[in-house]
Amino acid sequence: MASPVRKPLICSLQAPLKIGVDKNWANFNSGYKVIQVNFPSLITPEVDEIHFKNNYTALLSIKVKFHEQTEAESGKWKTCLKRYKLMPHPHTETGSQSSFVVNNKQLTCDLNNILALKFILQQPSPVWLDFSITDVKLYKNIRTPYQNNLFSKWMKEEENKNDNPKKLDLDVAAISSTMQQMWALTQQISNVKCDTSLGRYEIDGIYDINLLT
Repeated sequence: MASPVRKPLICSLQAPLKIGVDKNWANFNSGYKVIQVNFPSLITPEVDEIHFKNNYTALLSIKVKFHEQTEAESGKWKTCLKRYKLMPHPHTETGSQSSFVVNNKQLTCDLNNILALKFILQQPSPVWLDFSITDVKLYKNIRTPYQNNLFSKWMKEEENKNDNPKKLDLDVAAISSTMQQMWALTQQISNVKCDTSLGRYEIDGIYDINLLT
């Protein structure tokens, strides 16, 4: 049986927005750019892999905004990938036009039920005329029926564990009786007096060093 073909998720990428501190920033090729990704056709998108081709971007960070956030978190972006290195040395060509795959194991949070993503591109070197990432494709892993059954079974087991926590089978009466016996034995030992004096290795008021070895 042939494996199902994965198709990239339908999404909309906005044009890169260059970020600077003042109007003079436009004169510099280095700096930051932000690309926002929206999902107008998907209700609860899930992303497991991000594929793209580099174009002279040195570092990549990714922020995510989730659906159903609390009122306090509404409008906030959460960092799920921070300063991921695409070019080991920003002033040289290495990695400048390589293809990359970022999967959920490299992210600090799962990209489930998301509203939007932001790719934050950084290039500190002024050597290059421009920088960006291209051919961006987002994928969701395809679970086989067997994997779905395993996942459902695991979820049910976890729910049963939460609904029926294990109880410790303790015999309180037996423990209490044992503690009382130990306490009584301790009292008996403490009441025993030792009348025998300890001998000393002493000869005529002088210790013999040979008796101490």
